[in-house]
Amino acid sequence: MSGKTNKVVVITGGSSGIGKAFAKAYNAKGHQVIACGRDQEKLKKLEVDIAGVDTFQCDVTDNASLQAFLSYIDQKYPQVDILISNAGRLDRVNFANDDLSQFDASSQINLNLTSSINVVAAFLPQLKKAAQGNIVLVSSGFGLSPAGYAPLYSAAKAGIHSFAKALRYQLKDAGIAVTEVIPPLVDTPATAQRTEAKVSAESVVTETLKAIAKGKPEALVGQTKFLPTIMRLVPRTAEKLVFSS
Repeated sequence: MSGKTNKVVVITGGSSGIGKAFAKAYNAKGHQVIACGRDQEKLKKLEVDIAGVDTFQCDVTDNASLQAFLSYIDQKYPQVDILISNAGRLDRVNFANDDLSQFDASSQINLNLTSSINVVAAFLPQLKKAAQGNIVLVSSGFGLSPAGYAPLYSAAKAGIHSFAKALRYQLKDAGIAVTEVIPPLVDTPATAQRTEAKVSAESVVTETLKAIAKGKPEALVGQTKFLPTIMRLVPRTAEKLVFSS
């Protein structure tokens, strides 16, 4: 990262959960944070909760909405230093038992994979203006080994994992770092009804900032720190553990 103190940080899915935790952390560092989300009321609350945060209502799965957000950034800010692509949602799908007569995978794939790629493509010109830019892609441990109850989410996050690797390779000479965030289940409003062990959104941000500071390509959080090693040593055991998680 550059030595400049005031950076411009754009966060998608920034009104709650991990996105809001990123907004708090970067705002506390004195950076200008611009958060987007679909829920205007949540965005208004974010502006109240975190003084100085700029917000914009945007559905990143809709190209016209994304382009409007990009135009807003272009008009107000000279460049983007950090882009955090965080928008996503986990929906359970059971191909063995669910009624799939009206099934359409596109909405989940668009939100969890396609929109993230489109966000990166849209903001790359802004990031290239920065002395040293950083793209942060929020993935999941399920992108390394799939969850049995979430095949679409797992597939999309596996796509993010591969995209992050390829993007890092392509941008290695462009002065733009690519950091993939790989958390386990995170304690957010979206997971409030789930009783499994969770990590806090703040811990995800803390580990990510450490990884960025050290120039690491990935921020492995909580139990996902051990997942690559277990997958390498006993891959079938690792898969069984994650399948049933």
